[in-house]
Amino acid sequence: MSNGSVSPTASPTTTPEDVMIPVSQDAMLRGGEYSDNQYGKDPFVALTGLERKAILEFDLGTTTELRPNVYYEYTLQMFVSYVAENDQRSVTASCIAPQENYQWDEFDISWNSFGEPIVNEIGWFTIYVDDMETLVSIPLGSLSNCTTDDNNKFILVLEIEDSDQEGDKFDFRSREYDEVFPGMVETPPVLIGVPSPNDDDTN
Repeated sequence: MSNGSVSPTASPTTTPEDVMIPVSQDAMLRGGEYSDNQYGKDPFVALTGLERKAILEFDLGTTTELRPNVYYEYTLQMFVSYVAENDQRSVTASCIAPQENYQWDEFDISWNSFGEPIVNEIGWFTIYVDDMETLVSIPLGSLSNCTTDDNNKFILVLEIEDSDQEGDKFDFRSREYDEVFPGMVETPPVLIGVPSPNDDDTN
């Protein structure tokens, strides 16, 4: 006979959701005679094969939505604002490898102050001429070798390799875009973490 008590039931397991992490810092690095210039306040990041790099940081410590012991695959989304005349250009994506005390500030960083941190190449992707004025998605994988320190940050470096042609140039909107163009659609680079049914590797 029941004594009026309710038997405890197990809480249902919730399915992990996608996590969106806006860029926390981004800047263009330009070499040559501009190697000491700082571009972190610019509304666009411009890449060519002529001594330019983009650096983007995503701070995973700012979100509570990432689930421990869940394997995530990451995708970079960015709004391509301009593409030069060449049909396509290949962009190499790397990340700052885990190392002690690598820090940077988007308002102070330049080509020279970037230094020579250890980087791990992630892969490459293509930006096409038809990508202008669109939001592009670039799969990056697990980024398991990319967290720089205990603060759990991903620092990505993008560059066009093996090209000296201005026709390979493309721009994308930085996180400062809406500050320079108030009222416009805010489209900063975003890192999207998608839970993956991979039981062999976990974060």
